[in-house]
Amino acid sequence: MKSLTTKRYRLIIPSEVPSEQAIQDLFKIRSNPEIAEVEGIEPFTTHEESKKLLQRLLRNTQENQSEFWFIYDQQNRCVGVINLWDFDPARTEAEFGYSVLPDFQRQGVMSEALVAAEHYAFKDLGLAQLNIYTGATNIPSQGLIKKNHYQQIRQLTEPNGKGEQTVMIQFAKTRAAYYRDNNF
Repeated sequence: MKSLTTKRYRLIIPSEVPSEQAIQDLFKIRSNPEIAEVEGIEPFTTHEESKKLLQRLLRNTQENQSEFWFIYDQQNRCVGVINLWDFDPARTEAEFGYSVLPDFQRQGVMSEALVAAEHYAFKDLGLAQLNIYTGATNIPSQGLIKKNHYQQIRQLTEPNGKGEQTVMIQFAKTRAAYYRDNNF
């Protein structure tokens, strides 16, 4: 795993962020009520919750179960996170997850971060397919996904983090499509 850069952002792996800063940055994201609502989770109320999540993320990264980045802007503000997780047993497919703080949404943060992370996933990790699941009501996320040439695969209903049934849409991009779209 390595840190990544885009034109305006740095995607930094948690082990390269001082632990107290990482806990604070993760808390800003996971305690945000707008993000929690869209993700179907309860917002964090304590820094201890962030510390435990960070420890789990670091452990999963060390065990090659996930890849996780904080997204920092040029003023060194954490504006979001992006991760690769849910690798299939053959490690040919994985799922992207991401969050951007509301003050930084619709500014191209995730467009840049997604391009950098998918380049890493296809070129460095050699994955054959990337999946993104988003809520059927999350129109901005669907726009981002479609703008980045992911194809809708299916719609499904599953429980969210609160146990409520939620309609989700699966999108996917194959390595072949990535290479075709980027003229490799």
